[in-house]
Formats: sequence, structure tokens, C-alpha cells
Amino acid sequence: MSNKLQALIDKNKSNLILLNSPAVGIIINSISNRQYLDSETIIAKIKILNNTKTIISPRKITGKIKKINCQLGPIHYGQNLVILENKQLINNTNIINKKQKNEYYTSPMDGMFYRRSSPNTEAFINKNDIIKSGDVLGIIEVMKCFYKLQYEGIEFKKITQILVANSQPVCVGTKIFKLTSIIK
Repeated sequence: MSNKLQALIDKNKSNLILLNSPAVGIIINSISNRQYLDSETIIAKIKILNNTKTIISPRKITGKIKKINCQLGPIHYGQNLVILENKQLINNTNIINKKQKNEYYTSPMDGMFYRRSSPNTEAFINKNDIIKSGDVLGIIEVMKCFYKLQYEGIEFKKITQILVANSQPVCVGTKIFKLTSIIK
């Protein structure tokens, strides 16, 4: 597993970008008073169990820092770390990887991937389903905590392939679903 974790992007309707924690842990070091954040810059170092991980800003995300919320101590998944002004969001790299012709929904964190909320329920989505913003695609378990994987894209997409089976471990960046664009 990599020692670097990309901060999660929370798109705000105002002219702000919220960068949030991609994991549960304890912040042991964080950025100090800076005025600007560049792409792939270290935001904080966190301790997860006995491992130290570095949280970095996502690729293609830059902006003027409005507020730094990194404080030493415990942090939970999704907790805000930094608020940026001057939205310059080119591509949400935590959601869709467009380096190849195909598009993929990738795992935002390490953990155990599940396609359904319990063994007796149906899968959140299946092959050939059409998804829209806000749809739950699955869940990831991290240290007995469960986090919903929600599609946050603007366009409708079709699930053309499910690449990770139910109850399988995933790492940050693991391709979970293969997607194609749908015109609506």
C-alpha cells in the first residue's frame, strides 16, 4: 500500500473547494499558515494503527487557502482539512480516471468493498445499470466503520463492468467499476 493518500474533494456551490480526510487516524503533523495550495502538496501526516500516511492535495487542484482545519489529534473520515477559494477544479481525480479511453470509478480509500448493505439485500448497482449523481455504488468498511461510495459526477453513466467482487479488499485508486457515458 502507498504511504500517500489523496484528500477527498467536496464540491461546494459557492466558490470554495473543501479538502477532506480520506481516512480515520491521528494527525501527527499538518501544514502551517500558508496562503496558497498547489497540486499534490502535503496537507497532513496521519497515523493509522502503526503506519504513518501522508495526505496530499489531489492532482489538478490549486487555490488560495481560506481556512486550515488540520489540528493535531484524532480525525475521522470526511472531516474537513482545508478550505480553498478561487475554484480551479479541472477534473475530480478521486472519482473518474480518464487517462485511458475507458472511465473508471476508483476506490477513495483502503478497506473492504461490499456491493450490498447486508448479505440478505440486493446489490446497490449491477452491470448495465445507469447511475446519476448521488447514487450509492457500494460501501467500504474501514476498522468496523462503513462508508457509502456515492457517484458524484455530473453526467449519467452506465456500469459496463464490475471489476471488484463483493467482500474483497481494495486500496486507494483500485478500479471498482468500468463506466461509459450516457447522453440524457
